[in-house]
Amino acid sequence: MESFAHRIAAKDESKHSSCESLASSMDLLQQSVAALTELQSTLVEGFRDGSLSTEKARVLTAKTARLRRNLVRLAGMVEVTSHDANHDALTGLPNRTLMVDRLHQAIAQADRNRLQVAVLFIDLNGFKAVNDRHGHAAGDKLLQHVATMLQGALRGSDTACRFGGDEFVVLLPDIADAVGVPTLAEKIRDRIANPLSWLGQTLCISASVGVAIYPADTRNPEHLIELADTAMFRAKGLATGLPPPAVRRVRKAPPATAPIPRDVPAKH
Repeated sequence: MESFAHRIAAKDESKHSSCESLASSMDLLQQSVAALTELQSTLVEGFRDGSLSTEKARVLTAKTARLRRNLVRLAGMVEVTSHDANHDALTGLPNRTLMVDRLHQAIAQADRNRLQVAVLFIDLNGFKAVNDRHGHAAGDKLLQHVATMLQGALRGSDTACRFGGDEFVVLLPDIADAVGVPTLAEKIRDRIANPLSWLGQTLCISASVGVAIYPADTRNPEHLIELADTAMFRAKGLATGLPPPAVRRVRKAPPATAPIPRDVPAKH
C-alpha cells in the first residue's frame, strides 16, 4: 500500500500552479490599488493648491477612471482564482487545502464548546474499471455524481471534499454525540453503491469508508485524516466496505455546562 505521506506529496504538486496564479493576481491588484491611491492624492493636492492645470486634471481623471475599471476586473479575477485554488475543477467540491483549513477551524471550535469532530475517508472501489471500460467521460460523470450525492447527504455546516483521484473526505464539525457517525458512513456507502445510468450504460461502483473522531482518536488534525485513511484501507478487506467496530469506535465528548443538541442527524 502506498504511504499516506507519499500520496499527499503527489497531490500537493498539482496545486502549485493555481496558488501561483492567485499570488500573481493579488500582486497585480495591490499594485493597481497603490497606483490609484497615488493618482487620487495627486488630484486632491493639485486642486487644493491650484497647481493642477485643466489639461493635466483631465488626463489624470481619465487615468483614474481606467484604473478603477481595472481594479473591478482584477478583483473579479482574484475571486475566480481564489475559488479555483480552493476547489476541485471537476466536481466543484472544496479541495484538500480548503478542507484542512476548515478542519483546523472545526477543531478550534470543538475545543471551545467541548464538542467533537468526525472525518470520513471515502475511496471508490471499481472506479478504474469504469474508466477502462466506458472511458474517462464516464469516470468524470461518476465523480460528479458522487460529489452531488455527498452534498445532498450532509448538513450545511459539513464539508465534502474531493481529496484527489477517486478519494473523498467528509468533515463533520460540531458533534455533541458521535454515535450517529458510523450510521452516516453506512448510508453514504449504500448511496454510492446505487447504479448510475448514463448514456444508456449502467455504471456501478462501491465505496470503502473509514472513520476517525476528534479528540477520541487523536488531537492532531493531519493525523485525524491519516487515521480515517487507515480505517478506510482496513475496510477494503471486508465485505461491508466499513471498518470493524473496534476501528470505527466513537466516544461521547465530556458534557458541557449547557449541552448543545447538534447530533449528526440520520440521513435518508
